[in-house]
Amino acid sequence: MGQALRSLTPYLLQRACVEFSNPTRRRGSKLNAALGGSFGFLVGSPRSAISWSYRSYALEEADTLSGTRAMEPQRDSFKNVMTMNTTSILRLLPFLARAAVAAAAESPKKIVLILAEDLGSTDITLRAKTSLYVIRFIQAVTIAILSFLLTRETHAEAPKLNVLMICIDDLNDWTAFLGGHPDAVTPHMDGLAKRGRNFTNAHCTVPVCSPSRVSVMSGVAATTHGSYELGPKYEVLPALSDVPTIQRYFKDNGYYTLSGGKVLHHGFNGRLAGDIDRTLGRRKSPTPPKPLNRPAHWSRAWDWGAYPENNAEMAEFQLAKNAAEALQQDFEKPFFMSVGFFRPHVPLYVPPTWFNLYDADSFTLPRNPKSDLDDLPKNFLGINDYAVAPTHAEVVKHGKQRSLTRAYLASISFVDHCVGIVLSALKSSPHADNTLIVLWSDHGFHLGEKQHWAKRTLWEESTRVPLLCAGPGIKAGKACSEPASLLDIYPTLVELCKLPVNPHLEGLSLVPQLNDPTTPRDRPAITSSYFGNHSIRNRDWRLIVYDDGAEELYDHRNDPHEFNNLANDPTHKAIRNQLARWLPREAAPEFKAKSERSRVRPK
Repeated sequence: MGQALRSLTPYLLQRACVEFSNPTRRRGSKLNAALGGSFGFLVGSPRSAISWSYRSYALEEADTLSGTRAMEPQRDSFKNVMTMNTTSILRLLPFLARAAVAAAAESPKKIVLILAEDLGSTDITLRAKTSLYVIRFIQAVTIAILSFLLTRETHAEAPKLNVLMICIDDLNDWTAFLGGHPDAVTPHMDGLAKRGRNFTNAHCTVPVCSPSRVSVMSGVAATTHGSYELGPKYEVLPALSDVPTIQRYFKDNGYYTLSGGKVLHHGFNGRLAGDIDRTLGRRKSPTPPKPLNRPAHWSRAWDWGAYPENNAEMAEFQLAKNAAEALQQDFEKPFFMSVGFFRPHVPLYVPPTWFNLYDADSFTLPRNPKSDLDDLPKNFLGINDYAVAPTHAEVVKHGKQRSLTRAYLASISFVDHCVGIVLSALKSSPHADNTLIVLWSDHGFHLGEKQHWAKRTLWEESTRVPLLCAGPGIKAGKACSEPASLLDIYPTLVELCKLPVNPHLEGLSLVPQLNDPTTPRDRPAITSSYFGNHSIRNRDWRLIVYDDGAEELYDHRNDPHEFNNLANDPTHKAIRNQLARWLPREAAPEFKAKSERSRVRPK
């Protein structure tokens, strides 16, 4: 209705003034009355509108009448009008009602016809009871009321958009919409990608859980907040003492916040507790009474298998149901809902249904030739010497590569099912047409590539993440291959929801790419892992620079698996230098007193 009314505003006012003004009088009197009436409505009530219309109209009419004697009948007529306000308005109600019906049907032609028909009949009905001046005045008031409605439609604030943010733990690019694995079954996320914008070149800021999520929720990079590895809570980082989480920022700007599952790694506690108005729960899924598949000396986290029997026992499924139930409710304010799914984080326990999607002997294993390490510096090749994940050599030694990979794929399909529950609930809810959806993962995950398992590296498998945006104003269409960072989520949602600019944010809004996926981005995606190590990823290239100066350079146009390190090839010096300009120059030191790199994991 608003669009139809806005498009008709100039035409209706002009048409009304032309059609229903006395040819011997100036048309401006009706227009002034209309504008005066609009102002009266804006500052007060219908009586104010009549008063302002009266003043404006009388002033114009008085200028056209000559002599005091000629003005006396005019003034008497307006006195009569002021004593019949209620009658006049009641006579106008049928017109307003019919015009509203036409407007609701978005039929501009019908609005014009009703305007002509009803004002004409009002003229005839009242002509016998009052003077011509009164008739003209009531017509002018009618125009004033209509112009007020048009003005209100034009200037009223559009309802604020809701936000549904879905974050997934440890999900790499093994989805059909990113093409990271040919056998991945992810129909619900694929559907979301098709109806929104799929950022196919999106990367995390830190490839491990807690600092990655701190960066997303604060909009501040690790090189500013100082957390590059698993550890510190958001609320203990001094650099974030006055930086509101995205949930707090939306809450302070009129939103109702809901959150459930793993959103911040350590949750919203301490000074962050008030950031969330309503919790959707953060339960843990059951674990079997004894290990199912892991070798005895492996970390307890690194077990996997078909357990429990039913989806309903899983914490992710329960969270999805809680979110779905909440989405069916009405809220007095716009909402910001955060839903954080734990799978496919280890341990990889999901019900048998999801394992059955993948034949144990026929699904594809990732390419991981040993020769891939021949041109690499040693810097990150020994990460699993101090992290808890098994080395690739251990996985192969115990014959676990295929079953462990199958468990990861099964976990992805399970979490896709949970995402589908939430999306289906939103689609059937009263918020379906007014809710932005953003889906992302906190970092990627290796499953043997470069002889590595899990995360923490600066290679593609560890930094690349799903990032999907859909909702009002976001057209379905071509994916965006420009570099994007999870740091960009916060400013993007702020802009889409028309909130005031948050001066703390270090990311760049993705709205230009939401409008046109081919819009280029100058800034690459920057990822840091452990203090002093950085990756620079633009549309076609990746540069990695380690704390000791060692480098890697990859051309993704010809080498999507990053098998060929071109850092020592002088023919690529220009692109290397171009990327190196983005390396952080004054990065904040690691906040933790003792890095995990100083420990040695027992074999």
